[in-house]
Amino acid sequence: GEVAPKWGIAAHAPTCTHSCMLTFGAASSLAAGRTCPAAAEGSLDCLSARVDNSWIDQLEPDPEARPPNKQAREVHSGHYVIVKPTPLPRPYLIACSPAVLELLEIAAGECTPDTPFVRLFAGDVDAVAGFEQTWATPYALSIYGSEVQPNGAGPTGNGYGDGRAVSIAEVLTSAGARWELQLKGAGKTPFCRNADGRAVLRSSVREYLASEAMHHMGVATTRALSLVGSADETVLRPWYSTTTYGGDANASTACDDTDSRCALWAGAGECDRNAAFMEEGCAKSCAKCSATWSGRGRGMHGGDLHQRERCAITTRVARSYLRVGHFELFGRRARSGRGEAASTGTRNLEQLARHALWREYPPYEADAPLQPQLLRMAREAAARFADLAAAWVRVGYAQSNFNSDNCLVGGVTVDYGPFGFVEPFSPRWSMWVGSAEGGHFGFLNQPAAAGRNYRMFAEALLPLLDRSGARELRATIDGYSGVADAAMGRMWAAKLGLAAGAVASGLAAELLALMERHGGVDYTLLWRQLATALERGNGAAGAGEVALLGDVLAVALYEPLSDAQADAWRAWLRRWLTAHREEALGDG
Repeated sequence: GEVAPKWGIAAHAPTCTHSCMLTFGAASSLAAGRTCPAAAEGSLDCLSARVDNSWIDQLEPDPEARPPNKQAREVHSGHYVIVKPTPLPRPYLIACSPAVLELLEIAAGECTPDTPFVRLFAGDVDAVAGFEQTWATPYALSIYGSEVQPNGAGPTGNGYGDGRAVSIAEVLTSAGARWELQLKGAGKTPFCRNADGRAVLRSSVREYLASEAMHHMGVATTRALSLVGSADETVLRPWYSTTTYGGDANASTACDDTDSRCALWAGAGECDRNAAFMEEGCAKSCAKCSATWSGRGRGMHGGDLHQRERCAITTRVARSYLRVGHFELFGRRARSGRGEAASTGTRNLEQLARHALWREYPPYEADAPLQPQLLRMAREAAARFADLAAAWVRVGYAQSNFNSDNCLVGGVTVDYGPFGFVEPFSPRWSMWVGSAEGGHFGFLNQPAAAGRNYRMFAEALLPLLDRSGARELRATIDGYSGVADAAMGRMWAAKLGLAAGAVASGLAAELLALMERHGGVDYTLLWRQLATALERGNGAAGAGEVALLGDVLAVALYEPLSDAQADAWRAWLRRWLTAHREEALGDG
């Protein structure tokens, strides 16, 4: 029968059946009984009939909301702010993913030019009825396990969150799955921190392609439904001059101020206090034009000049966008607030934790004690975080900006910003010029970075636990490195085609050392060529490795091997092929 959830906050408790609380993705009563005529299946009207916004139903709004909520401000309470996307002017369809259309049960015929589909996913939520509830969320930030109050986020740092992403719906499928649709580049929100709220076509194409590619490589990731561009709207972004970095000199060598007050702001010191905003809108007054930049080298976010680029919106799809930063925000408020502020922070934290259990870590039992469920979530999250980082290394992906705000608690890749894929192997390589120094977000340090984010997530739960629960949670946090090592061990063994264990771990460590010492090995090509080598080797010994090294592995090398290096590679190949023969004999 139906059981009302007992969250302790009656005003904001969702109306939901008991089975909804126990099974991820089940429909709440908000969507119960909704049907779609057979003739309309796959239409956007059918999609809107399946909207069921649990974030709105189960969590608290900002009590100080001031529509339209398109100016930067601090948000001191609540889990979300109602804000409408800012539609792209003259939108045009660039691409949509057939696989994600199918996932969401949208007919392929909906994704065509000059249709409500294009207008809706260009930010015009009035184009289709049923998308009236749209929201952005606040969260906190930590960098490699250190709490940060971001610059430009207000005097107390409470202006950080979805600065250019707006969720337009959670939709249910006939299979019972729940997917949240979020527009990236949807315009200003209270969390825009004086930025323009837009994404540009260049980076949007990267996110669209990479997220779908990562999914098909078996990496947990957000998906991309569509990519829509604007024929009219452009914004300034850093770029590179030909003379300094080999960029397009014709892109934009001129720069100017976009506001008559720029000189006044520059004189008041805003070029330093609000660098990102001023460098974009007041480049001339801040002396950030290309001629000046060329003499100084790269800017804070890369580039030595600014160019105008077309705006675009990517519609990304995920089970949820619950970030570690969400938990940090309310964990900090519960931990450090006083009086009513602490009480509100604790209440908001508990609501968020229950929502995460229900949505990302089922089964959630509303009437059962909360602490055991939180501890279970912490254990399962450790495994998911570790598996995600191992999957990144498996495919050569470097996230490069793995702060807690770019980390989903469900263990899913999100925010394809300054990412890249390793070509010449370098364990410390990262794509973004702004990545933390010391290799924090370097390629092979990603498991450790995931561990820092995991710790911030788990510690945010402490205000909800008693002493025994806190001790158990600390033990789980302390055990994360072992979980991560095991995940990496399984991944390396699979890439080597061996069973996980000491032999595979030893061979993986030796191979990584070989690649690093040589300094000219293509990471992805090497693994492809090892697969070919295994086929050709087929039990080869002795002189067989000479041919394999010359004919097969040479494809993955950027420069020739010295005699000593070649000897080391042949010795490793011999040990690896021997391990395969011995495993085959053991299996037989």
